[in-house]
Amino acid sequence: MNSQRTLTINPRNTLIVLAMAGTVIILLSTLGLHMRFFPHAYNVHNGTQANFLQDFGIEMDFNLKHNVASYFGLLFMALAAYLLFIVARFKKSTEKLPWVVTAWVVFFLSIDNLAAVLQKFNFYFGIENGPKAYFPISEIIVAVIFIMLLIALWRQLDNHTRWLFLAFALTYFSGIIAKELTLGANKNLSSALFILLEQALEYTGEILLVYALLHHLSKSIGEFSVSSEAG
Repeated sequence: MNSQRTLTINPRNTLIVLAMAGTVIILLSTLGLHMRFFPHAYNVHNGTQANFLQDFGIEMDFNLKHNVASYFGLLFMALAAYLLFIVARFKKSTEKLPWVVTAWVVFFLSIDNLAAVLQKFNFYFGIENGPKAYFPISEIIVAVIFIMLLIALWRQLDNHTRWLFLAFALTYFSGIIAKELTLGANKNLSSALFILLEQALEYTGEILLVYALLHHLSKSIGEFSVSSEAG
């Protein structure tokens, strides 16, 4: 006998959960900064405790790749890319192209959280912005591409989703462009806190994009749910 189970996804509840997750990571990263810049505030009795303090700071350092902080950015953007492909699936054939292209752009940005492809392009361009940083030309190019895609999608979006998409573009690309400009500059507490702010902008944009897509799905195809059947 087959039974069907349905999971209904509420956009507002999803927004709250993702915002809480992002806030926790930001707070843990703040704790990591405190451990790095104020190590004497902690009683370290052996090498294991010292290694824990060092490793915790590394895992929560937004200026590094392949750590907990970057994996969360990847998950947020990968979820947004998945939702974009779902939206494209339900669009008319004449409306699909900009959604599919946007999905691939967002999917690329999710991968870039770990692979740092845009950062490497800046290095190849050789436009130095400091001893370890390069002018974020590739991030600016991707931002322009996204704005062009947003213009192409503008008529298909309701007013609420339009402004959410715009808020994503402003917060997310402000974060990644500013981070590239300050790359390698977290030698003191003030610059490290600035990088923390930049990552908070990225997380805010990513979460807003997921919420915008869930909102659009709920408005365009009704209640959004995931179902499965068991025999």
